[in-house]
Amino acid sequence: MLALGACASSTGTTVAWKNYPHLWKAPFQNRPFLFIKCQLSDVPTIPAGFDTAINNFTTIAGLGTGNLVDYYSDISYGAVSLYGDRVVGWVPAPFSTTTYPGRRAGVTACANAIPEGQVDFSSFYGLVIITNALIGGGACYDGQQNLSIHGQSYPLACVVFDTGSLWTWFGAHEIGHGLGMPHSFDTTGDICQGGSLPGEYEDPWDMMSSMCTRAFLNPNFPNTGPDSNPGDASAGPGMNLPNLIHMGWVTSTRLASYTAFQAPHTFKLAALSHPTARGNLGVLILPNPKTPGYYYTVEYRQRDGWDAGIPNNGVMINYFKAKDAGPNTPYSFLFRNKSNPDEDGDWLTGEGWLDPTHTIQVCVTSIDPVSDTATVQIGVPTPFCASGPRVKILSPADGSSVTAGQSFTLSASATNNLGQPLPDQKVIWRADSKLLGSGKSLTTHIDTPGGYKITVTGTDSSGASASDSITLQVVAQSATPPAKPTVQIISPTPGQSYSLGSGDTSLTIALSAQGSSGVVSYNWSDSLGVISSKQANETLVVNLPFSITPCGATNDTIVVKATDNHGQTATASVKITINRYCIN
Repeated sequence: MLALGACASSTGTTVAWKNYPHLWKAPFQNRPFLFIKCQLSDVPTIPAGFDTAINNFTTIAGLGTGNLVDYYSDISYGAVSLYGDRVVGWVPAPFSTTTYPGRRAGVTACANAIPEGQVDFSSFYGLVIITNALIGGGACYDGQQNLSIHGQSYPLACVVFDTGSLWTWFGAHEIGHGLGMPHSFDTTGDICQGGSLPGEYEDPWDMMSSMCTRAFLNPNFPNTGPDSNPGDASAGPGMNLPNLIHMGWVTSTRLASYTAFQAPHTFKLAALSHPTARGNLGVLILPNPKTPGYYYTVEYRQRDGWDAGIPNNGVMINYFKAKDAGPNTPYSFLFRNKSNPDEDGDWLTGEGWLDPTHTIQVCVTSIDPVSDTATVQIGVPTPFCASGPRVKILSPADGSSVTAGQSFTLSASATNNLGQPLPDQKVIWRADSKLLGSGKSLTTHIDTPGGYKITVTGTDSSGASASDSITLQVVAQSATPPAKPTVQIISPTPGQSYSLGSGDTSLTIALSAQGSSGVVSYNWSDSLGVISSKQANETLVVNLPFSITPCGATNDTIVVKATDNHGQTATASVKITINRYCIN
C-alpha cells in the first residue's frame, strides 16, 4: 500500500487512451467499485470542484481523459471492466481527521453510514471511500475480504482515497491491490523507502511498484499528493508481464515459451503497450523442467501510452513465481541491468542477460519502435550478443599530471556485454604505443617528461575489444618538493538542507570549490552516487536514486578532490540533508 513520497520521473506527454475491446478470449472480469463520498466530522466543507473531479476520475463520465476506467481497460486489453463504477454520498463519517480508525474500519464505518436498503453491496466488487480532507489513502489488503455492513457479510475489496488521491499513478496502484495484486519487487534487495521490505517497490516499470516508478504528467489528473509541485508525475506506468499473466489478461495464446538447454531461438516481441503489433507479448522461460511454475519472463516495453514516462524502449526480464502467486504474496522480481546508467532494468539492443545459474542467456538483437516490436535470442550462454565489452578509465582524470619517475595508479572498469568483469590479463594499458602493463588497476611510472595518450583496451572471450583514452602530463621532478595543494568547498555549505516535493525525482545543487595555486582539475562525488562533475563551479540537476528515503531525511556527503600540476591531491567534504515529506 502506497505512501505518497514519489520517486517517479515526470514528462509532459500526450497519450491516446485506447480503451481496448476485449482482444482475445481471456476470462472477462466485471469489477465495479462503489465510491462512497464520506464527509469527515470536523471538516464541514467540500473542496470546490471536488465532486466533478471524483466523477471524472472514477467513472465513465471521464472516459478518454486517462482516468481509472481508461487505465484498467487499456492495461487488461479489455478483459477487466470498471464501467459499472458508481459514486454515492456525501454520507457523514462517524470519525474526524484525528479519530480516523484506519483503512478497513474507516471503509466499513462509511459503508454503514449509507441508509440500509439504498445500496446493494453484493453487486460491487469493492468499496472505496473518498474523504473531503487528507487522511492518508491506500488499500486495506490485496483482493477481497469479508466486510460487515448492516449486519451482513460481503466479500469486498477495500480502498481509501482522500483529497490527494485523484491521480492515476496513485489511484491505479491502490485499485490494483483491490484487484488482488501485491507489490512488485526486484532481485537486488535494495530499499526504496523506510519500512519497506528489501526489493519492495523496486520495479520502476510496474504500477505495483508505484513508490518508485517511472511515470509522466497527465494534466487532466495532476499529482495532488502532499507536498506535490506543478508538473509532478501523475500517471503510468503500465503493468509488468507477471502481473498481466497472473491476472489472466495475457493468455497462453499470446506467449512463447523456452526451456533451458534447448537450442537458441529467436523471438519477436510486441510492446505491451501495442498488443496488436505482430509478435508475442512475452516469453516464458522454464529454467528447470523439474520445478514447473517458476519462470523467467521476457517482455518489451515501449515509451508510449501508459509507459510514456519510462526512460527507454527496452526489454525487461522478471523472475515470476507463478506457483506461489496470490494476494499478499510477492511473485514478481525484476532483474536490474546494472551496466545501464539508468539501472532501471531495461536491456537495450546488443545487451545480454545471463541467468543466475549461468545456463540461459537472453540477448536483445533489435528494437524497432516503428513496428512496435523487439527481437530477442534466447539460448545457452554463448557469445552471440552483438555488442562488445565496455571499458572506462576511472582514474586519473583526463589532463592530470604526474611526476616523472614516481609511481601512480591507473584504474578502469572493464566488463563484457553481460556486465561481468573482464579478466585482468585482458585489460591492457599503453602510454602512446608503449606497453605499461595489464589489469583493471595498474601501478606504474613513466620516466620521461612530456605529454602522453594513456589508452586502456579490454578484450572479451569472443575477441571483441573496446578502448578508452585520456591525456596525461608527466612533469620533471623539481629540486624542492612542491607544496601540497589545498581545496575548500564554498557551496553547498556544511549542513545545508534541501526540500523535495512528493513527486520530485531530481535536485538542483550548486557546486563551488576554490583550490590553491597550481590546482588544475577538480572531481566531485557524493555518498549517494548522484553527483559527478569535473568543474570547479557548476550547477547540476541530479537524478535522485530509488534508495533515497521518501519519508524523512536522507544525509549525503559531498566530496571534491583537487589535483595540482604535480599530480598531488587534496580533498574537502561537506554533509547536506535532503528532506522529503509524505504520508504513509
